[in-house]
Amino acid sequence: MSSGFSSFLEDAAQTVEELPPPDKVGAPKTFEGSRVYFVRIPKTASTSFTELLSRMFPPSEILLLTDKDAAKPRETILSDLKNHRFVHGHLPYSLVDFFPERPLVFTLLRDPIDRALSAFHFMRQTAISRVKDAEEGIGTKKVAEQCL
Repeated sequence: MSSGFSSFLEDAAQTVEELPPPDKVGAPKTFEGSRVYFVRIPKTASTSFTELLSRMFPPSEILLLTDKDAAKPRETILSDLKNHRFVHGHLPYSLVDFFPERPLVFTLLRDPIDRALSAFHFMRQTAISRVKDAEEGIGTKKVAEQCL
């Protein structure tokens, strides 16, 4: 769970064992007209899939929630959930409890070894880019060293 949303979601924290079975939760059966909550997991093609899904909704109905949104008043976040049909972000499942009605919730999973290798290569490339930026005077040596 992202630290910024932890206080916002404290009341809704549930483990998988505590969740009702899928056939008992009353989730919408069709995509058409439903709210959609895409729980994004890094390095699982979630960015590509988000771009694909975003084409199915007008921009005014899409909401990306990030850690920065945790600074917003709770009422604003609740209002945002009410006013958008496609909500996504690297956030916990428990956010589902704050929607005005139960959304269609899904995520993408990836083989753990492939995911770890992808994350490793991504971080390595990021570190290399930061070092080059520092050498060119664009970034700082401290940031480059942190990435390394």
